Amino acid sequence: MAFPVIAPVHVWLRNRRLGLVLAPWTVLWVERTIEKPFRSLEAALAAGPSGWLPGADHGDPATAELDVRLGTSRIARRVVVRTGAVTDWLDHGRCRLPIAWQAAEHPERYPRLVGTLELVSVAPRRTKLVLMATYHPPAGPAGEAADRAVVHVVAEASLQAFVSRIAAVLERAAMSDDLAAAPPFPHGGE
Repeated sequence: MAFPVIAPVHVWLRNRRLGLVLAPWTVLWVERTIEKPFRSLEAALAAGPSGWLPGADHGDPATAELDVRLGTSRIARRVVVRTGAVTDWLDHGRCRLPIAWQAAEHPERYPRLVGTLELVSVAPRRTKLVLMATYHPPAGPAGEAADRAVVHVVAEASLQAFVSRIAAVLERAAMSDDLAAAPPFPHGGE
């Protein structure tokens, strides 16, 4: 079940000493519920990008395809993905992975997103996948105006699609773990 992106929040950082507004950042939040146990999803996330990154080229650095459809238009962009180490709170059924990406080609023209991918156990066989990310529009005031007009819509849609694809990859990985851990089928006559 997909939840809508919470409306973007524009955060302005102010330098009090200089009285300047330094940068507008947009915060995006996407959630998706996966009907699999936390432990098997956490194992796939901890395995590295090959365990959860959809459409990935697992070279160094890893890249993925962001692909979104808005009406009749399709927007696709290859991004370079960087991750940190998974932080586990196993006693609390929660883990978090720092993640950042930027366009593989002409990164100066596109927002660079920085955030966290989080898994939270909500029931024995239900886990919530959360991506919270921030980005700063490129190109100064013109980029900020474009972000308010159009870019944030594309960013929201691409994050929703990206999280749905991550959830599908994690779900398949958990299914494989479930099958591997299951007892073998009894053979006839044994």
